[in-house]
Amino acid sequence: MNNYVLTLDVGGTEIKSAAVGADSIIVEETISIYESKSSSSKEIILDNFGQIINNTIGKFDQNTKCLGLCLAFPGPFDYENGICYIKGIGKYESLYNVNVKAEIRKIILSKYKNHFVDEFGIYFENDARLFALGEYISKYSEKYNRVVFITLGTGVGSAFIENGEILRNDKRIPPGGYIYNVKHGESTIESRFSAKGILRLAQEIELTDFESVKDLAQAARMGDLRAFQLFSKYGELLGLALKPFLERFKADALVIGGQISKSSDLFLDKLKFSLGDVPVDVLVSDESYIATFLGAYTYFMKRKGLI
Repeated sequence: MNNYVLTLDVGGTEIKSAAVGADSIIVEETISIYESKSSSSKEIILDNFGQIINNTIGKFDQNTKCLGLCLAFPGPFDYENGICYIKGIGKYESLYNVNVKAEIRKIILSKYKNHFVDEFGIYFENDARLFALGEYISKYSEKYNRVVFITLGTGVGSAFIENGEILRNDKRIPPGGYIYNVKHGESTIESRFSAKGILRLAQEIELTDFESVKDLAQAARMGDLRAFQLFSKYGELLGLALKPFLERFKADALVIGGQISKSSDLFLDKLKFSLGDVPVDVLVSDESYIATFLGAYTYFMKRKGLI
C-alpha cells in the first residue's frame, strides 16, 4: 500500500491507534486499543508510545513508510510545540512540562528510523477538535456549513467548525473554541456537565448508590424514576447552557459525542426542548474514535501541505 500516517487518540484510560492511508482509508487490521498507563512515570508512558509505534509499523513491509504521527491529546497542552501541561487530575501528570514531541522524535530516530520517511512529521491537536474535524468530513460536510461539536465524558470538549475549518480565534466563539472553562452559575460548564457533574447532580437529589454514569443510565432504563428524572434534568440544563453558543455562532447543527453520549436516549429530548426555537439539528455521534483517526489524518496532511 501507499505510505500512511499513524494516528493516536490519547485518553486518560485508553489509547486508541490506527494507521490511515491514502484517501483517508483506515487500515482496519491496525486499529488497536492500549492501556494508557497515564498514572505511571514519564519513562513508562513514553515507552508505551514506543510500543504502539512498534506494533503498528510491524504490520507493514519495509517498503511501506510511515509519514509521521498525529496525536489527539487532552489539555492543557501546547499543541504547536508538543509540551504537556496536564496536572491535578491524576492523568499524565508525570509528563507535566515535558516536550512530548521531542521525546517521541528521539524514540523514532533511535529505534524505528528505517520505517519512517526522512522528513517525518509529529503533530498534536486537541482531541475534541480532531474528533470534530473527522466527523464533519465524513458525515456532515455536504449538509452543514457551521457545526458545533461537544464531547461529554470525564471532561467537556468542544470545537466549532465552519466550512471544514476548525475555528480558534473568532468573535463568535469563546477563546480557542473551548467551553469547558466558561462560567455556569457558580461553577463551570465542565464541572456541571462532565461525568463528575452528573454524579454531583445525582447526590443533590439523594441518588447516592451509584458509582458511574453508566450505572445511573442502566437504572433509568430499568425503570428507576429518580434516575430517569436525573437525566431529564441534565438534558434540560445542558440545552440551556449550550443555547447561547449555538445562537451566537448561528450553528446549523450540534453534534454530541463522548462516553456520556451513549446515554443520550435519556436526555436528548429534554436538551432539544431547552433549545427552544434555535434552528439547529441535534445529532449524536456513534463512533467517536473512528472520527478522531480521520480528523488526525486530515490535520496531519494539511500541516504537511499534502492536501
